[in-house]
Amino acid sequence: MKKSAEKPSNQLQPKQRRAFYHLILVALALAGMGLVSPLASDAGKVFAAVYALFSGLMFIGATGIVLSPVFHRVLHKFHVEERDLK
Repeated sequence: MKKSAEKPSNQLQPKQRRAFYHLILVALALAGMGLVSPLASDAGKVFAAVYALFSGLMFIGATGIVLSPVFHRVLHKFHVEERDLK
């Protein structure tokens, strides 16, 4: 009997693969990381995308924590009260 040439269900279709590839490129670009070497597996690509987004969010959070006392002092300098912010 002939076996049909069907792709396994865990394989991405060409359009899905292209979208998946662009998701990874965008995530790495947002995080300021570039592709050091081509990623071979889909799991590696997912890890790279998640890590890039996570590191970007951690950078934004750490910057906010570091700069919040400076912002607080600026508000005091201009005599901004809490009721004025609402």
